[in-house]
Amino acid sequence: MLLTTDAARLVQHRTAEAFDPELQRWHALSGQMATERKYCAAAVLGGRLYVAGGMNEQRHRLAEVEAYDPREGKWQRVGPMQVGIFVGCANAKLGLGCFV
Repeated sequence: MLLTTDAARLVQHRTAEAFDPELQRWHALSGQMATERKYCAAAVLGGRLYVAGGMNEQRHRLAEVEAYDPREGKWQRVGPMQVGIFVGCANAKLGLGCFV
């Protein structure tokens, strides 16, 4: 599952898309994130897609983190990071959590 945004047009989004490698196509995830963002980091951990940080329309770095549960088809806010980040990357490691 991968997150995509329209960074080429410098637009913030509340939505995400997932790529299905078997069907070789993208589809929109249901629901919307609470926070519009671009240039965010994303990682999958425990069957959920976590989206962290990014930049808002006012060009402020975001500390907000949201998680998408594909079983429920919903986004949920989770604890914010201590510092806002943008143009980040994230990695999840078994048993160690998510690193941004």
